[in-house]
Amino acid sequence: MESELKRTYARRSATRLAVTLTATLSPVAIGLLRPDLLASVLIAPLLALQVIGLTGVSNAAHESVHGHLFHRVGVDRFWGRFLHGLLLLNHDVHRRYHLTHHAFLGTGADTEEVFDFDDLTSREGYVRRVVRWSLPPSPLHLLNWKEGVVAVAGRPGSLGKPIRSNRAAAGFVMPALVIAALVTWTMLDPVSAILAGFLPLLVLFPLYTYLTALPEHFGLPPSPDGIPDTRNVRTWPVLQYLLWNFNLHAVHHAYPNLHFSLLPASLDKVEAPTADGYLRFHTDVIRAIGSPAPVPEVLGVR
Repeated sequence: MESELKRTYARRSATRLAVTLTATLSPVAIGLLRPDLLASVLIAPLLALQVIGLTGVSNAAHESVHGHLFHRVGVDRFWGRFLHGLLLLNHDVHRRYHLTHHAFLGTGADTEEVFDFDDLTSREGYVRRVVRWSLPPSPLHLLNWKEGVVAVAGRPGSLGKPIRSNRAAAGFVMPALVIAALVTWTMLDPVSAILAGFLPLLVLFPLYTYLTALPEHFGLPPSPDGIPDTRNVRTWPVLQYLLWNFNLHAVHHAYPNLHFSLLPASLDKVEAPTADGYLRFHTDVIRAIGSPAPVPEVLGVR
């Protein structure tokens, strides 16, 4: 029975992954085959589709970190390295980073402090962080690469349990191949490489990652029952599909071993703040900055 369920989850993962990779790579194919279309009115929707697709790639890789993508260790490691590599991230380093985040959520040892979630002091600070996440390499990439180099060298890093040197080295193979492909593309057609390669991957995707991560974690104290300090975010069904349901972030943290396809059905089991959309959350943050006593629990709530 359990093996049949795992096969069902694996089929769901494969279907979602096919959609995600299509959304991510279609603009790349257009840039290679019909670069003239990137100079048309199609550029904005293509970039939006690609950035959401890249976020889906990140969330698919996230499933492999938890061993949920295909429920087979070796297969999940392969896909994790492939998918994180598309994002220029070392999977083996990111796996340690993310599991440490789960283990120490909301504490000083939480690795996602790199996102600077808890500052409502000034609009200038908010804008400064948004701008920083728009400038490559992103703080997440810098941390990932630094810890990867440290691990390859066999030195202790800052992510807790050491990462094996050979695994850290293997995690750099796919990012290196992607960089080589980007350089080759730039030599052949620099304009399309910038518009369909560097811009979405190194500028828009990290910015979108920051803007979606902020509502999921910003400023929430642990609840009395010990459920981690996270928030769910309501969004359009199509966007939730492309985000692999991880806008239901409090559900994921309450049940980290749950396959992504089961998160919506578990929403009613988790009491957590729920924002009515990413845009509404950020609008409330900007309005609340500098107020005497902003209440993070109600940001984005209507």
